[in-house]
Amino acid sequence: MATKKPARDSVRPLTSRALRKELAAASDLTQTQIARVFDALTQLIHRELGKRGPGEVTVAGLFKMRCFRAPATRPRKAIHPFTGLPITIAGKPARAIVRFRPLKKLKGLVQ
Repeated sequence: MATKKPARDSVRPLTSRALRKELAAASDLTQTQIARVFDALTQLIHRELGKRGPGEVTVAGLFKMRCFRAPATRPRKAIHPFTGLPITIAGKPARAIVRFRPLKKLKGLVQ
């Protein structure tokens, strides 16, 4: 009975170090250079999604990241469904929400 062998030795997700190692092997760069690329990408994303940036960045045709600000919500009154007593539901503070949208290239890779 033949068993399927996974594409990699392990079925666990890659760690950041293993990801750098595989990218270094595939691109003829050192792991230090790959780490610098990721640092630069992190700074770019921070600048683009920050308060002064446009709030949207597309990463190499794979996915689009979009950040929007959700306003604070006020506390509101409600009725407890089991006891029937009035309760106050706490409000939420204002927050930044980041959404990822896969693009066609990434969808094609997964299918």
